[in-house]
Amino acid sequence: MRYADTEACQSGGHCRICRDPEMGRKFRLLVLQDFEVPGGTADFECPHGIPWDTDVEVSRFARAIERGRAAAHGALSALRTSLGVGLLPRQAVEARLAVCRACPGGLAVMRGDDVYTCGKLLEVHREQGRSTCGCVLRLKAADADEDCPNGWWPRGG
Repeated sequence: MRYADTEACQSGGHCRICRDPEMGRKFRLLVLQDFEVPGGTADFECPHGIPWDTDVEVSRFARAIERGRAAAHGALSALRTSLGVGLLPRQAVEARLAVCRACPGGLAVMRGDDVYTCGKLLEVHREQGRSTCGCVLRLKAADADEDCPNGWWPRGG
């Protein structure tokens, strides 16, 4: 398996240590024991283009990856919903949306008189133990495989 395909690499959480030529060498040697890396050596180039001795704000990189994942996940859920795959009964969907309308964390974004998204569209956000998913709630609520990131939706839809 390629290290670049792992959650650990894609999270951006190890970039600073990995991109430190000296201090990160031990880390990269451990990675090399279990994963394929570019060039097959401990001094591999970052598959995401992060330079050596980086002072790049890793959290910015991690957020970009997370937004991409959220968009892909949302697109798959929207596709499932539009194809009628794994839909919940209308009553269960409305029960979920009722929770969103009165969101305990005040995270729902309204459009007119109804809920639109959980936080900003396609913007995953975590703060004080609460998180938003950035999903279009009408679509997400209808998908039986989806859940509220804070666990506020009724179970067993």
